[in-house]
Amino acid sequence: MIRKRPVVGFDEKPKQLIGDKREKIPMKPGQPERYDYEYERNGKVNIFVAIDFKAGKRDVKSYC
Repeated sequence: MIRKRPVVGFDEKPKQLIGDKREKIPMKPGQPERYDYEYERNGKVNIFVAIDFKAGKRDVKSYC
């Protein structure tokens, strides 16, 4: 069914891809998992989302 007036939303968001530089220290009894704040940059990506609210559909694409 083709709708004459679809309600469409569009959003774009750039994201940074990061990874851990050091291994996490596992949990011990009475102590939470520990990790270092230092990270390694693995590039970036742009995420695009188009939503048709009336049809209940969405389309997501990402580009590096």
